[in-house]
Amino acid sequence: MWNKKYITKLDLTEYLGINEEQLNIIISKMQQRVSVFAPSESSSNKLKKHEAATIEFVHIRMKEYTQDIACDLAVEVFYHRRITRVKNYEYIF
Repeated sequence: MWNKKYITKLDLTEYLGINEEQLNIIISKMQQRVSVFAPSESSSNKLKKHEAATIEFVHIRMKEYTQDIACDLAVEVFYHRRITRVKNYEYIF
């Protein structure tokens, strides 16, 4: 699979043991963070190796972190950008 220029979504779902809906959720969350990440669902079923590796990274990190944190880590590692989030704190007065 990794020897090809593009990796199909079907190949990646089988490799990771997830369904297409789970894959599309990860793609959607990554697209929210990185505008150049993967084509829209309707336009292509192919992913670049870099995108497939990013999805694999997120999937593995989801065993330790939430999906949002895993996606943020992927952006930092693969795209060299930091995601800064404002945490919601409750203030007691």
